[in-house]
Amino acid sequence: MRWKLILTISLPLLVMIGMLLLGDYVRVQRAAMQQLQGLITEAATSAATQLDSRLESIRQLADSTAESLTARPNIQPVQLQTLLRSHMRQNNLVYATLIAFEPGMVGDNTERLAPAMVRTPRAPRSVDLEKLIDYTSEAYPWFAPVKYDEKPVWTAAYTAPYLGDQRVVSYSAPFFLGEVFRGVVTISVRVDDLQQLIERATHQVKRVVPAAESAGLMGNPTRAEIDAVTLPPQRYVVFDRRGFVLACSDPDNRTEVSVFAATTRLGLTELDDAAHEALSGGVKTVRTDHLDDLFKGFDPDEYHWVAFAGLNSTGWVFTTALGESVVMDPIMRHLRDRAGLMLIGLLALMLLVLVLAVRMSKPIERMADAVDQLAHGNLDVRVTGIRRRDEIGQLADGFNTMVAQLNHHVDELTRQSAEREKVESELRIARQIQTDLLPRHDPPFPDYDEFDLYGTNVPARHVAGDFFDYFFAPNNLLNIVIADVSGKGVPAAMLMAVTRTIVRNLAMTGLSPAEIIDAANRMLVEDTAVGVFVTMFIAQYDPDTGKLVYCNAGHPSPVYFGTSNGAGLLGDITAPVLGVAGVELLGPITQKQEIIDVGETMLLYTDGVTEARSPESEFFGEEHLLDLVNQLDHDEPRQLCTLIVEALDLYQQGQVADDITLLALRRRK
Repeated sequence: MRWKLILTISLPLLVMIGMLLLGDYVRVQRAAMQQLQGLITEAATSAATQLDSRLESIRQLADSTAESLTARPNIQPVQLQTLLRSHMRQNNLVYATLIAFEPGMVGDNTERLAPAMVRTPRAPRSVDLEKLIDYTSEAYPWFAPVKYDEKPVWTAAYTAPYLGDQRVVSYSAPFFLGEVFRGVVTISVRVDDLQQLIERATHQVKRVVPAAESAGLMGNPTRAEIDAVTLPPQRYVVFDRRGFVLACSDPDNRTEVSVFAATTRLGLTELDDAAHEALSGGVKTVRTDHLDDLFKGFDPDEYHWVAFAGLNSTGWVFTTALGESVVMDPIMRHLRDRAGLMLIGLLALMLLVLVLAVRMSKPIERMADAVDQLAHGNLDVRVTGIRRRDEIGQLADGFNTMVAQLNHHVDELTRQSAEREKVESELRIARQIQTDLLPRHDPPFPDYDEFDLYGTNVPARHVAGDFFDYFFAPNNLLNIVIADVSGKGVPAAMLMAVTRTIVRNLAMTGLSPAEIIDAANRMLVEDTAVGVFVTMFIAQYDPDTGKLVYCNAGHPSPVYFGTSNGAGLLGDITAPVLGVAGVELLGPITQKQEIIDVGETMLLYTDGVTEARSPESEFFGEEHLLDLVNQLDHDEPRQLCTLIVEALDLYQQGQVADDITLLALRRRK
């Protein structure tokens, strides 16, 4: 009888365990594939965006020079050399640059004129290209096609013996004399430098992804279990409009056959469609088990997710792939471990049933055994088999009711603990994402010794509404931004991320600080809720002259020091706060300028500094901040910011009430 009881309980449980494991595998496998598809799409988009940005700067440089030459038909040869040198200075990706005239289209009717400049380890070297080659020949893809089509073009990769025997890709833009083709401006980039640029872009992609999310035993979710999966080194291929490979992560396996010819020949229609869709500037991700047929070096026995991302500035396509084993191997290990735990639990339950079956005739002993198990933490124990209506039956029923209520309370506490842990985990992840949005490099611009720059952010909660940013725009001006979003927590952090993106995008278009504030305010007024606003100080700093053009939108005035008069406040409010209303209601938006002399420092901060409170509820205040700056050894921005944060922590005795953000700029020479 005891064996019938054991089999009656165990067999349904065994079937249930199998169904749970199968259901978990299907659910987690589907989620993992979605995560893998999103990851490879994000990786391709991120790398393609960075690569496209650098190549777009090459295109803009050549186009602007061609427009200048069209507008200046009488430019002198010595001025051409000046233009070529400026190309080298403005973009370190430029390997060679040249201006080639159509024969007979120079002022003195010289047969050919093609001054060029090639980057060398010591200094750029000038080359009279017309003395080395007949560049009007069809053999040179950067002249004849542009002449005939009168349109700019990116060439395929080619080897240029006249440019140091390097393998390069070139961008050529035509310039004209009236409506007549006069010549081309050509900028070349080494394939090796392009390869290094791509390597840096792919290495910046985050290397950890959620691989498995499982439910608790018997299908009742208790907590999210996430395995961290470290991705293998990212592999990539970049090919041009015709499908010829320009760069790849494995040069030894680089094919000379067009990607489109290969996909057609092999019948890989899905890959061919995805590659053509990417040519129009989109991003397409597909799953295939034939990737090794197209790009050598991938596992032929594994399915891969392949992402094709177009580069708008060149018409090229960036391709990268990840194998499904990256996330499926940890999932299988997870399910095997879980199956083992379930079987162990099933065996334990069988043993318990066996013990109860042996003692069915002894209800008192069973109750004592149940009480003993409860005392040792077994909340699933029940007293069964007692159908008596006397005190023993009532005691058994009361015991079962008590255990059920206790189990319910424990389950509720477990659920609440899991929910709290989930929220705290999400907040930690949100803080990490927000930290990643802030500048992290120290020093931020090692190639610039004209100034020192350092910033720090201390959130009042897991995530903050303050942010700072600094970056160079295409006009070679250092953009410095500090802002404070009203409120705290996740809503303020989300608005902070949106505001940072808006300001960055506007600054990269070459707008002045006042124009950036005006445009950002219009966007925030349209898209944010009533009662939410942003204070901001944005400046554009010229490292060569020390000139600082700024716009202060309701933000605390910076501290300016380094002179004999000690620390003081810099400038005035020049604009209303962002996100409340347009300029027609709150007044005009203006900008001012200052000169930061050598040795002087500008300290930007948010109101979390001056409004920090002591245990007696006294504000830290501007005067206290100025006194503190005068007392500190502020030779380095990092040391200055660190000491101020320590002073604020001591003043508040560790009770941070508001986000604290500091950003210091010191002119060195």
